[in-house]
Amino acid sequence: MNLYKQRNSRNGLLQPKWTVELKDHLSIKRRFAAFKDKNASRSFGNQLERLVAFRAAGRTLDIELINWLESLPDKMIKRLHTIGLIDNETSTATMPLMIAQKANKSVPQALNITLQVDTFTTTRSTCNQKNLPTAISNKLLPILPEP
Repeated sequence: MNLYKQRNSRNGLLQPKWTVELKDHLSIKRRFAAFKDKNASRSFGNQLERLVAFRAAGRTLDIELINWLESLPDKMIKRLHTIGLIDNETSTATMPLMIAQKANKSVPQALNITLQVDTFTTTRSTCNQKNLPTAISNKLLPILPEP
């Protein structure tokens, strides 16, 4: 990972933000605009390196990395998804619910809800009886079959 400040092409002055440069899981050089603070930018770069390592090894992300991804702006999540560092499920899981709903048209997928036959009957009447959070049950009821 390289950490540096780029020069403005018009006037030759240094940009206020640091730039993180690293190779992704496909060995392609990528540059990311980071922060004005060098230590925060270094931490950002370290997390990106961890993400690349997880992706290259084909492992699932650990909870610490998922929490970090959730703290990133939507624009960065989309970029990481575009270059293949995170998959569609991970990018959807880190988006706010309303954006995920528009992207996938399916609230259960956006929330990664798995309906298990032995513990949950997929009918409207049992959905109301299971004490699901109101926001989830209101979104599930229109798509569940009538009893």
